[in-house]
Amino acid sequence: MENKNVIKATRQEIMEILGVTPRNLKEIEKKNQLQERLNANGYKFIEKVKKGRNYEYYMEIAENIDNGVLLKSVLENVFKVRKYLSFSEYYTIRYVFAKAKWQGASQSAIAEKVGVSERTISNWDNILKEKGLIKQDGYYYYKKDMNTFEEHQICEEEYSSYWRNKKYIKAMKSLQNRYDRGEITWEELCVAIAENEEIRRSVEGKYCFRIKKYIIDALNVTCKDYFELIKKVFLTDIGLEYIELKK
Repeated sequence: MENKNVIKATRQEIMEILGVTPRNLKEIEKKNQLQERLNANGYKFIEKVKKGRNYEYYMEIAENIDNGVLLKSVLENVFKVRKYLSFSEYYTIRYVFAKAKWQGASQSAIAEKVGVSERTISNWDNILKEKGLIKQDGYYYYKKDMNTFEEHQICEEEYSSYWRNKKYIKAMKSLQNRYDRGEITWEELCVAIAENEEIRRSVEGKYCFRIKKYIIDALNVTCKDYFELIKKVFLTDIGLEYIELKK
């Protein structure tokens, strides 16, 4: 299988392409209809190979299929979406940012860019992760100046320190309640208040947050195949405006 145009798929991926259940696929194969059904979805079936206890399916994109029809089939059957352009824009952003190791592209920013809800972006992220197309590789950490709204990258320790201090400030209310109940002395409360004031100043005027860092699974060749298909169909519609999300 040295041909770079050959696509290797698992049984689960074949079911997703065809939009069928395990029982349906078994029946399709029993009736020797797999090639016909794959052709209808834009793929030319090559062969099925047993690897251990599982099977691998080899196929390639049919030359005579319309790219728009093929993409529609992939989006509906593999990703279970009908927001064709929005998902294609989303996929392009996730793929390019992960491939180029760019920072930024938060779920809220992508949602605003492609015109869907933040929850939808979260669901799409989960789909890509479940299919092994992208993998989370930690986080990017940022600090926002609440006066100028400028953002700067920070280290994980500064991010963690910020949120520890925020938690401490919130806990001060319980210390006041403990003093009111006579559980701590006035001196102890004053020490805590002095420490709290210093901590409060350390977090004042800024906000620290993090964004998930995604990388491409280099072993999953279909990730690039989907991106190339999206480019063929939607390149002029998507354009390059999404690059402004890059920090």
